[in-house]
Amino acid sequence: LAYFLLSPGGFPQEKPFVFGQAFCALLSLLTRLLTAWHLTEKSTRGLLISDKFILCAFLTEGSWLLCECVKLFTYQKTNQDEIDAMCKRTTLWLEGKGSFYLENAFYIDAAVSLMMAFTHFAFPQHILKIITSEYALDSHHILWCRMFGCLSLLAALCSLSARYLPPHVQTHYLASRLLAQVMVFLLNVFGHWYLGIFSPNHISGFMISGFYMSFLFSAFYRASSQYKVRFPFSCDWLLKHKSLLD
Repeated sequence: LAYFLLSPGGFPQEKPFVFGQAFCALLSLLTRLLTAWHLTEKSTRGLLISDKFILCAFLTEGSWLLCECVKLFTYQKTNQDEIDAMCKRTTLWLEGKGSFYLENAFYIDAAVSLMMAFTHFAFPQHILKIITSEYALDSHHILWCRMFGCLSLLAALCSLSARYLPPHVQTHYLASRLLAQVMVFLLNVFGHWYLGIFSPNHISGFMISGFYMSFLFSAFYRASSQYKVRFPFSCDWLLKHKSLLD
């Protein structure tokens, strides 16, 4: 979502991103349905799942999956488009504007996102131990922990293929990753110091989140400086489109 909010309207939806969104939509839908099936068993403790929950799952994740599948199968790219992309990438390296630092940054981001997705999806009970014992947890908390793992997998899939994308798309994608990590960091601050729902063990994860945010900021600053990518709604954009504001 952050990528498309930061991108100009004329940007095409890259196929790796569409595939990642379709796969994550499928995994999110399966997670909700499997949770609903699991909670219908009599031996399961926690809140029961109503029919409205299953209906909402089909309306949200099901609609998301349908839209992404339509975009994936209707995506068209000609041979000339592929040749032009290869020529632009070759020209970029011939002019000395390529960066192995950014490629490594994408791989590091993919590895960290994949690790987060795996731990939150496979071991939600251990992740939720950072919440203080005075709050009662049930199967719904496990569901949303796994849903966070599904969304983290989207960043992992996109970062694996981001090095092959055009420079302006790489820069806007890094901006979206930075925006997402800043939101995670602020939520950690809000939950730890304002709500007080986290145990002292949460400090380690909180510090890692802050350091990771600084890493993404470094990669984004390197990309925007090297590729000279201008973002919409900047000062230059406002001066150029001043008539729209009058």
